[in-house]
Amino acid sequence: MGAYFLVVNPTKRQYLDPARFGEASKFWGLLRGDHCLRALKLLIADCFPRGTSTFHGAWLGDSVILASDDSGFPDPGGFVTATASDPSRNLSALARAEFINISYRALAELSQDPEVASALAAEAKLDPSLLRNLGSVVEQYELKGAGIRNGRGGGPALAEGIQ
Repeated sequence: MGAYFLVVNPTKRQYLDPARFGEASKFWGLLRGDHCLRALKLLIADCFPRGTSTFHGAWLGDSVILASDDSGFPDPGGFVTATASDPSRNLSALARAEFINISYRALAELSQDPEVASALAAEAKLDPSLLRNLGSVVEQYELKGAGIRNGRGGGPALAEGIQ
């Protein structure tokens, strides 16, 4: 079947799951879609002021690893993932078990751009999994009607497009 990948920041103990963006998560298709790659760019770009409460630039300067579920080795790049009870545990397994999946937050941030929100809504009409994920984003980040609420991102185009 092949290995599936996550985009992992072991320093922040966070990861992006390309599948949550409706995109390929196998190696050769990884980061070929628009949305997960755009989220990664926002996280690592040096053109945003870095703050503790901002998404933009939050991963700037941190290690970012494409972590495989099947073929990833334990303890990659000096990051300890293996345990005495599971010496073969890799970074993907550690991330899924103990790190925070920030994919929904990234989707909420991306949806602040009306063009991206419209594209996501259009893609969700053809992808039931993406539709469920965007529904969770709308619910979790309260993306309704007027757009941004409580400073947590989102625009009306996403909420209206998937209703």
